[in-house]
Amino acid sequence: MKPSIGSCLRLFSALALGAATLSACVVARPPEFARRGGEEPRSTEEKIRAAIEEKREEWKKKFEEREAKTAAREREQIFTEIDSQLQSAARELRFASGSTQVPMAARQELRRLGRLLSRQGAEEARIRLAGYTDSQGSTAANLLLAEQRAQAVRRILLDNGARISQLEVEGRGNENPVASNMTEDGRALDRRVEMEMTASPAG
Repeated sequence: MKPSIGSCLRLFSALALGAATLSACVVARPPEFARRGGEEPRSTEEKIRAAIEEKREEWKKKFEEREAKTAAREREQIFTEIDSQLQSAARELRFASGSTQVPMAARQELRRLGRLLSRQGAEEARIRLAGYTDSQGSTAANLLLAEQRAQAVRRILLDNGARISQLEVEGRGNENPVASNMTEDGRALDRRVEMEMTASPAG
């Protein structure tokens, strides 16, 4: 069983109390004791103090290692939750033709994602927001519309706690279609914002 923080602190206190008691005993020793070998008690005291300090450092190191492992597990858990929520939000990010209005269902998912990104331990998260359009319209207009869609998503995330440093925005126009643009259903699938996590605790 790993020692708890409380048990570590209690051990430190006990060791410190033992050192103080030993010191008091040595100082209060009678003169005849000192005459029988006054140097030896001081040597013993130094050895005990050194042993106490060594043990203190040992427990301190174990405590710090345990804290680091706990923090790493917590970061891993947070990033797992972020990735899952990111996928949920991305499924809802479909736009009406020519619109930058984020659908209500997607807004709810983005609010949850923003709150996850605001948590301690999520500082290293980096998410790329890539906006897309269908094939209708000019290339220049589609690039602008695509970026505006990604910016609309970014604003919602920032409003719900995400950090500016965590978000990167791109407008990709009608690149990389996910469906045929010969039908309205296909074009609707292409009017989207994709979200990709580009950095995590592991890099």
